[in-house]
Amino acid sequence: MSTRAFRRLSRAERRGFINTIEDPLTRRAFEIVFLGPGKVSWRKAALLYGGISPETLRVWVWQELQRA
Repeated sequence: MSTRAFRRLSRAERRGFINTIEDPLTRRAFEIVFLGPGKVSWRKAALLYGGISPETLRVWVWQELQRA
């Protein structure tokens, strides 16, 4: 699934998927990117996450969405 398709899901569907993610770091990344108030850029999400690069955050999200 693409990030665009994931954003199109309802908030409840996104929350349900996020709750199935076992890794707490990846789960937190999804919460910041997809459940925050409005659309957040990868750069801002990385800053909110705390000291990782936007590319690293994007890769974590992409890898998890590919497992879906």
